[in-house]
Amino acid sequence: MGPNIRGLLVLAALFGSALPAQSWAVEFQNYSAGHAVELPHHPAMLTQKEVTIEAWVKSGAPCEFHVFQRYAASAEHKALFVLRDGSISLRYAGSPWLSTGPVTDPNRFPFDGQWHHLAFVRHADDRYAVFVDGTPVLMGGPGPCWQTCAIVGTTTPTLFAYTSGSFAMAKLRVSSAARYTQAFAPATRWESDAQTVLLLLFDEGQGNQLHDSSPSGQVGVIRSAAYLYRWIEGPTHPATSVPFGPSCRGSTGAPDLQAWSGLRPRLGQLWTVTAAPLTPGRAVFVALGLSDSQAGAVRLPYDLSHLGMTGCQLLQSGELAFQAANPIGVIHWSMAIPNGPWLAGGRFFVQVYALDPAANPAGLVTSNGLAATVGY
Repeated sequence: MGPNIRGLLVLAALFGSALPAQSWAVEFQNYSAGHAVELPHHPAMLTQKEVTIEAWVKSGAPCEFHVFQRYAASAEHKALFVLRDGSISLRYAGSPWLSTGPVTDPNRFPFDGQWHHLAFVRHADDRYAVFVDGTPVLMGGPGPCWQTCAIVGTTTPTLFAYTSGSFAMAKLRVSSAARYTQAFAPATRWESDAQTVLLLLFDEGQGNQLHDSSPSGQVGVIRSAAYLYRWIEGPTHPATSVPFGPSCRGSTGAPDLQAWSGLRPRLGQLWTVTAAPLTPGRAVFVALGLSDSQAGAVRLPYDLSHLGMTGCQLLQSGELAFQAANPIGVIHWSMAIPNGPWLAGGRFFVQVYALDPAANPAGLVTSNGLAATVGY
């Protein structure tokens, strides 16, 4: 199964992560007659070309739900939806309005009952992207902005939480800036800044109002009947796994390290990573580090070319390393993560080192990295 529990406990002790504070969310049930939450018109919401719309959401069964919606007849149509097949649909237009827009492939949003970070980003140069848990699932451009994103005179409210089934939301932020350009590790707590135009943290924990922590100071009202929504525990420390950094080319190709089958390092579960292509039968080591910025006196990432490893980089600090079986040029390496709340929020970094005599003078190659956060 890979390393025993002791290795991870060593990492946990070094993490020193504190027990998380309470986080809240609202679960919405079958509110398909309209949107369950409304925020009255506010001029700050008239975002232009550059924008980020992001939220923490979850659903345990396929359904359609709306994370964000602004619609004003032919003047404005801005929306971020998850559809029943797991595809993610978006609109972002001023005048004339946009009746259709980009849609991801199906099954991009997992209906697994776990918390997921969903983000739509639009750049000033007309590029756009959709991210799930910090991983891009759709990137394109130009669009979707139609002829202009500018809105003149519209007084439409901001709406969300339409659903044909059941889903929960714990955070919602709208920004007048493109906050993400590549894969990232999503934060579970946001602070307001100059680019924040709406920030709902769901800290209330009760009642039917959601208070905006941005300078706009808006107040959202949950309009649905009391039996159609309830306050639940939010995502204090969701598990994440995000690739970062480059790999270097070996004799069989550049080894690609990723979480097997999209798994994330959740408490009480087995987490598996896979890497390929590798030289069959040669030794492979999986390194775990606590830092991606410093390894002893060495600043990371560190170029290993002068050691005969052309184009290779050290991406993590490597406090622990474990050998992985490599009979056919592909490894599957697993760790059993204890079900201990003291581990929640602990971050570590993974990288593979592989012997490859034909690759370079050093006979060693490195993979990309994985930034992992232990959580729920």
